[in-house]
Amino acid sequence: MKKQPTKKWTKRQASILRGIHESVHSIFDPPPMLPVWEWAELRRRLGRNVTARPGKYQVSMTPYQQEPQEQFTHPDVQTTVLYWAKRLGKTEMENNLVGSQIEQNPRNILIVYPIVESAKKWSKQFFDPMVKSTPSLRRLVRTKHSKEAGQNTILEKSYPGGVISAIGAKSRSGFRQVQAPVVICDEVDAMEDDMTEDGKGEGDPITRAFGRAENYADSIQVVSSTATRLLREPKEGDVATGRTTGSRIHDWWLKSDQRKWFVKNPCCGKLHVLEWKNVKWPEPHLHEDAWYECPDCQARWDDKMRLAAILAGVWRPTAQFRGIRGYWLNGLNTVFPAKKGYKSKLHQFAAEFYDAYTSGEAARVAWKNTFLCEPHVEKAEQLDANPFYDRLEIYQPDSLPDDVVIVFLISDIQGDRIEYEFIGLGENEETWGIQYGKIQGDTEKDSTWDDFAAKTQTRFKRRDGTELRVDCVAMDHRHKGKMVRAFIKKLGHPHCYPVFGAAGKNKQSLLVYPHKNKKYRITLYSVGTETAKDILFARMKIQTPGPRYMHYPVGCGYEKRKDGYFDQLTAEETKTRYFRGYAEKHYEKIRDRNEALDLRVYFLAAVDILNPAVKFIKAELLRKQKLKCITDAESKQTAAPVPAQAAIKPEPEQPFKRKRFSMRNKLF
Repeated sequence: MKKQPTKKWTKRQASILRGIHESVHSIFDPPPMLPVWEWAELRRRLGRNVTARPGKYQVSMTPYQQEPQEQFTHPDVQTTVLYWAKRLGKTEMENNLVGSQIEQNPRNILIVYPIVESAKKWSKQFFDPMVKSTPSLRRLVRTKHSKEAGQNTILEKSYPGGVISAIGAKSRSGFRQVQAPVVICDEVDAMEDDMTEDGKGEGDPITRAFGRAENYADSIQVVSSTATRLLREPKEGDVATGRTTGSRIHDWWLKSDQRKWFVKNPCCGKLHVLEWKNVKWPEPHLHEDAWYECPDCQARWDDKMRLAAILAGVWRPTAQFRGIRGYWLNGLNTVFPAKKGYKSKLHQFAAEFYDAYTSGEAARVAWKNTFLCEPHVEKAEQLDANPFYDRLEIYQPDSLPDDVVIVFLISDIQGDRIEYEFIGLGENEETWGIQYGKIQGDTEKDSTWDDFAAKTQTRFKRRDGTELRVDCVAMDHRHKGKMVRAFIKKLGHPHCYPVFGAAGKNKQSLLVYPHKNKKYRITLYSVGTETAKDILFARMKIQTPGPRYMHYPVGCGYEKRKDGYFDQLTAEETKTRYFRGYAEKHYEKIRDRNEALDLRVYFLAAVDILNPAVKFIKAELLRKQKLKCITDAESKQTAAPVPAQAAIKPEPEQPFKRKRFSMRNKLF
């Protein structure tokens, strides 16, 4: 059979064949990943229940939303921080991220809100409407009405390739049961740590949420919130030292590259950040004539010029990038029209400012937080430790002032030590610090408790010679409750009380509240720490000796040193916060150690429990002291030597006569 000649391909034919081959293969290749905002422009339509401008999503309407959505999936960005005012679209940006991941890169997604009710609200009012209005998502996400819905609920939606879970920040089981490379934490400043008074719990919810994505190299992490409150002003070096300001979103913002939206001035072409100080209006309160003044050339902008400046703006970093992208935006950058009744958005801004600042402190704080996106720094009342050293007095445990009537021994139990203080009480609740110290040792060992038991037997003397013993013992029951109960039963002191602080959600208005414990057959006493600290802070301000004044001696554990007694006594400051429109005073630690303050709190509780009749006891001690002086004087007189010739012979012993029994003989 004759061999067929091999067909030779020309270069043009080979090129055409190669192109056909690549075209055929490209049909089966997955489409390229679109940035989040591009996917949203291609797929999403916004309904009237979501925005004031329904219709196709267009990032050109809100240009400040473009870059943050690009950074969600950027390979160099670990976390994206959205530190934005209200109604600027951060929730819709997060929804765009969720939708693009479901369609383009399906995998598990975790949404964390402060409470479960907020997570349900997001699912019903934002996620479900997005799915219904987006055909590509409607085909993928199984709704409760579909045949393949399975176990879908309000808080959990499945789709091919993954599950989206929405949980509350305190849902321990919700965190444990999820592995998700995409984690979104919204309204983080409203979240609470999962911690109890005794230090138990699982801690910060953001750390726990991001822990669900730690095994994924391409994880996406988003933190967003409006501003709330700061416990203190931020200082340079806070990021390096890890010191918190009390606001989660503000702390994350400080860790980021701190990008701000710089608008382009339509008058002079320069860039600056919109600030409230540049919004002005005529006096007295002609808000409808409000304008924005350019900080560079002092030109007056109307609302159209403000919008033009915003649309021509650009994001610029103000700090070094360390893996966290941060975006801050205030309400002056809104591009939505004014509400009815206002001539312009600037008119609305000025009127809302006036309404807030004439409606009380709570309204002013809310306006500042949610519109200006500036955290409210709480006014703190802090006591200085230095004045206490200037008023130290000279007395010792063996030469106490004569006004000391009762001695208390107060203890604070720690894992490696027992801190204690002897405190003397006088009339009108005037107090004398006697001795402050600590017993080093493991509080699980009996030897440590034996050393403390020896302290309960300590004796003191007043300057008039009266001997005082420990009349009352109060012990912290919060940390080592089992050991404290065993110690109290073994000690057998008639006035030894186990006490513990009740603060936070369990705070009480009463200073002391007894709890009968049937299991241990003992009475426990909870102390209203807020109430006790109110009393202590008022007494620490008293500068003149007298009723409720607090005396302290030179030495005896009250020396001046870092983290010493007086630094611990003043380790907290009072702040005012607003809850549902009402002002609340609360206490925040400004130093790590505050054992001395706890000891004084327990001392107030011990006085309230014992409720001694100080005036009667003082009079009784004075009577005994006078009687002792008389007896001592008589004994000195009878002890004088008697001449031998004057010695009296002893009388002969009389026979014993049995006395008739009576109740009087038994008692006296």
